[in-house]
Amino acid sequence: TDKPFYAVPRLRGRQYEINMKTQIRELSNFLRMRIEETLRKGKFWIAPAEEGKGRFYTKVTTRSLIIPGDIIEHLKQENPLILKLRDPEGTERILMGTWSISADKRGYGKYYVMRTPYKGSFHVEAMTVTKFLKELGELKGRIREVEVAVKDIEPTPVERISQRVYRVGSCRIAIGGIEPKKRADLLMDSRRNTFMATLISEGKGTEVRIDLTPKGEVDLCLGYRNRVYGIKDIVAVEKGILLVGENISGGRVRTIEVVFTKEGAFDQYYPGFSDKKRIGYDDPRVVLPLGDRETLIESMSGDYFILEEYLYINKIINNNVIKANLKEKTVEALNSRSLPASIVGLVGENIVKQNMTPLLRVLSQMSGIPVNELESEHYGEYIKYKKKLDALRKVEQKGVEIADFVILDKHENIIAFIEVSFRNNFKEALEHVIEQVNRRFEGRVFKDSLYGIAVAIKHDYDRGVAFIKILLRDRDGNWTDITDLVYSKMRGE
Repeated sequence: TDKPFYAVPRLRGRQYEINMKTQIRELSNFLRMRIEETLRKGKFWIAPAEEGKGRFYTKVTTRSLIIPGDIIEHLKQENPLILKLRDPEGTERILMGTWSISADKRGYGKYYVMRTPYKGSFHVEAMTVTKFLKELGELKGRIREVEVAVKDIEPTPVERISQRVYRVGSCRIAIGGIEPKKRADLLMDSRRNTFMATLISEGKGTEVRIDLTPKGEVDLCLGYRNRVYGIKDIVAVEKGILLVGENISGGRVRTIEVVFTKEGAFDQYYPGFSDKKRIGYDDPRVVLPLGDRETLIESMSGDYFILEEYLYINKIINNNVIKANLKEKTVEALNSRSLPASIVGLVGENIVKQNMTPLLRVLSQMSGIPVNELESEHYGEYIKYKKKLDALRKVEQKGVEIADFVILDKHENIIAFIEVSFRNNFKEALEHVIEQVNRRFEGRVFKDSLYGIAVAIKHDYDRGVAFIKILLRDRDGNWTDITDLVYSKMRGE
């Protein structure tokens, strides 16, 4: 009973006949038994046929798989069909395709043929597309560590849209837990033996496509103007998931971007796309960019710290830098090149924010003010995204100049301010923050501050690290390299 086949009765006068001679022969081939032994061990029974499904045995010696006419009639002559093939060793394969009528040659009566790349003896479950989809259930997979799912599949009448592609249903797709309200089309490609869940984006109609292979594998890609774009990056953004696709053909590299949200998909040609792909200020990869691995002090060789415009800095600076490790997810987001410059700057500020305690200890040691009486306030890019009314009012009261961080004592006097630059070039980062610190001292708000701190951070996405250089200037214009001192405070010295 674990190796059944269907034999469909036909009314002949007042009796029903069942022609199963050929099927018994094929079953014997499959079992590698003599026909007499098959008849002796086999059992026959009458049962209601299963709607949309038929079982039979066949032996394929060429590229044509023969389907008995009784099965085709039982399946109401639907086309295309889906066949589940199981060989004697138990290996299963899925075959999608259309059948065609062939002349009588092997005793089947009227029979039908479907092209196949497989050869051998098979037990076959022939199913209509509707029956197959109803049994399919929810499909899941992972692409670049992000879960991708096709769910809530609903079959529809089969509609041919090209030579070998059919629209067979609708479904919902989810990427990284984001599930749009809009349903996706479910297509069947009989040439590639694949189902495709396709959602058309707003903009210029870029396809977000999940391919479902017969082996149960899931693949994700983008499609635009008959080109397929493999997924290069998947980045969580404020409003959903950013998909970055890449197509390489003819020596040319093309990229395309789509933001996948609960409202739907939006490609890079959509008018509000830049807002859709924004990563929020409160995203964990932005707020806490540093990993848990140990922070080290490291000496950098080369002329990183020789500044032509600030010769007096060259006299006090050394080659030591603090090497901090970035979180893998933060590196992926930064390396995707999809972040606006303001968010990249905010990542640099939050690197400093994660190390604010040792900076306050250094300021306490230099100023003589107890560390518990010092407080830091974060402005810079943070205030632009946070838009805290109380912070904005404080800025308005103190003037229009906004440093990245302001250090206050318990009487709310400005003790120090901090400027941060986060770049891939140390010289540019240093020159930028030195200029900013000097300019702040010349302004009205910070001219009486005791100290200005310049933090230059060089990122290395390939290694997943950030190199930090910290300089301090007093209000008399004297500069000091405090990188080693800050590192000692990190270690609790």
